[in-house]
Amino acid sequence: MPPGHTEHTPAACDGGAEQWWRVVDIGGGAVGLQHVASAFCLDIAGYRAAGDPMQMRPCAYRLGDSAPYPEDQAFLLRSRPDRTFTLLCRDNPAIAVGVTDGEVRMLSAEAAGRAARFAQDDALREVLGG
Repeated sequence: MPPGHTEHTPAACDGGAEQWWRVVDIGGGAVGLQHVASAFCLDIAGYRAAGDPMQMRPCAYRLGDSAPYPEDQAFLLRSRPDRTFTLLCRDNPAIAVGVTDGEVRMLSAEAAGRAARFAQDDALREVLGG
């Protein structure tokens, strides 16, 4: 990575260790999704609208008041009966993290089967109540 470069582009899931994420409570009922290998957070690169691409940036919750646009890293968990969850944009719950044409983007939260689903580990299942 070139010096001073602070953004990364996420790829569609392949299940590898480079795509492991940690759910982080950032307060106000919202969570962030932190990439385990890089310690960067998933971030909406746009205006929090359907079709916006995603990127990885330094985690706003770690930067405090100096963080640019912390709302771009604030998500709501939507648990699913199959023990997976999707991430809704906190400021626009009509959109969710999804994959289209091999790219991670914000998509309509109601687009059945299109929203990315994340597997829950035992600790997250306990926090979510089952």
